[in-house]
Formats: sequence, structure tokens, C-alpha cells
Amino acid sequence: LASNKEDAVLVANKMKDRRDGKSELYTKEINIKGSRKYIEVQGLPFKNTNGKILGSIAVMNDVTDRKQSEKSLNHLSMFAQKTTNGIVITSADGLIEWVNSSFEQITGYTIDEIIGLKPGQFLQGKTIEQFRTQLKTKKPFDIEIKNYRKNKESFWAHMSITPMFNAAGVLANYMAIISDNTEKMEMMRNLSENENKYRELVETSSNFIYQA
Repeated sequence: LASNKEDAVLVANKMKDRRDGKSELYTKEINIKGSRKYIEVQGLPFKNTNGKILGSIAVMNDVTDRKQSEKSLNHLSMFAQKTTNGIVITSADGLIEWVNSSFEQITGYTIDEIIGLKPGQFLQGKTIEQFRTQLKTKKPFDIEIKNYRKNKESFWAHMSITPMFNAAGVLANYMAIISDNTEKMEMMRNLSENENKYRELVETSSNFIYQA
């Protein structure tokens, strides 16, 4: 692990700790042929049956994938806490693992109330079946769903669902970005109603003129 002078000093200090009987678990970032790697090292003193320290043992694991995942999650968390959209992360089985504060504001539910539950328990109407069908494809999709806040007030949610896969290509999580689309849906409904009224008015006027 001694790739430079600082690393050599670190390794020497760790070896001294082992001779002193100390155990330690730490992670070290190293550079191997131009590639950055994270190595988790567990240092243990090696003793004989009488308890005398004979040397040290170092157990090393490559935890690069885990560290990169942690960094990605940290970046996602920073973004999620700043956006006004609600964000939900579930397990592959659809159980809620995390939501951001905007989700709590939109729905009225706190993370403590819904963690471990399925978002489908909050969905209403026939769109639930369509939602489940889309999830089975394991592909990103968008959907409009009529939801109910904790206070029973209804609202239209636009949801963008993205499946998340691990390094082995196995489905690990789902991430949903939720925006309150109630105002837009109400506007579209009003436009549709006005269009129908206008069509009826035109048809009535035409019939009256024809009869006259």
C-alpha cells in the first residue's frame, strides 16, 4: 500500500500499532496503474498461544464500488434536499427506504410514517394497475396519478419512475420524482369543459339557424 512517501509513513505507523497490540479498521485511497481504488484494511496483531505478539496480519478488501456508490448517494441526497419536487427511493420490492422533505410537504406524510410501506398504498383509482404494469417492465416511465394527501385532500401527481441497477445489472432500487400537477390538470379540465360548452353552443346555434 506504500505508493509514495506519505503512504510509507502511514504503513510504518500502522505496523507499529500492530506490534503494540492494537487492532484497527480503515479505508485507504490508492492509485493502481492510473486507476483510483479504495482499499479497506483490517489490521490485527498476530499472537501465539501465550499471547505474545509475533507480528501482524492485514486483511484487505477492494471497496471501490461501495465508496463510489456512497459518493453517488451523497450527491443525490444533496440534490434531493434542494429540489422542490418530491423524491422517493424504494427497494426493488417497492418498499420505501427514503423520501426528501419536499415529498413530506407535498403529501403531508413524514418519512417515519411511511418508511417500509409501498407507495401504492397511497395511490387511488384505476391508474394503480397501470402503475404496477409499468413497474414490471423495469424501464423508466412517466405517469399521472390522482393521490390523496394525509388530510384527505386530492391532488394530481406527475411521477417519473427510474429503475436503478447495481454493478451486476440486478435491480436494486426505484427512484420516483413527484411533482404536484393539480393546477395544470385543473386547467386542462376547465379548457375541456369550455370547449364542450362552446361546441354545444355552436351546434345549438346552427340548428336554430337551419330551422329558421
